[in-house]
Amino acid sequence: MNIYETTFIVNPQSDDAFIDQQVTSVTKLIADNGGKILRENRLGTRRLAYMIQGLTQGYYANIIFEAPASVLPVLERHYKLEEPYVRYLTLRFEAELPSAEDAAPPAPRRAEAPQPKPSGRRETAPPAETAEEAPKAEAESAKAPAETPAEEPAAETPEAEKPKAVEEPKPVEEPKPAEEPPAASDQDEEIL
Repeated sequence: MNIYETTFIVNPQSDDAFIDQQVTSVTKLIADNGGKILRENRLGTRRLAYMIQGLTQGYYANIIFEAPASVLPVLERHYKLEEPYVRYLTLRFEAELPSAEDAAPPAPRRAEAPQPKPSGRRETAPPAETAEEAPKAEAESAKAPAETPAEEPAAETPEAEKPKAVEEPKPVEEPKPAEEPPAASDQDEEIL
């Protein structure tokens, strides 16, 4: 048995119960013909890229199933005979089926402090904390907040590390327009 993916669009102008009935009829058809539903995604009403049968929106559904190849002609016949199916496509599913953990939304990340814009000189960044070190550092800071030493005044940076003053560019003088050549005299005309 192969794994297949079928995606279809149902006319959204009918009520929700009718749309639900159309989606369940496809899953029932697959199950009745020896197939097994692996994943069912109801994507909901979406805008169509172009007008199809006078519709600008459609209800999208996607089903990943395992079944023998004999199910495909039966499924296609069902799509063609039933009127509410606007478009359909059934393909062989060759990717790995994502696990339940992969399908879960990612955990929210905590906001990071904005990084200053880099200056003209090179600076080395402090090493990034690993996932194991971060909780340890937070726990240690929570245990002894009074033990942190007072901030020492910043030592003056040597001259080599101080940022250099930016020199303003000198204005470029515009070239003076060339003077027109003197008008040809009568003698020049006679020579020609």
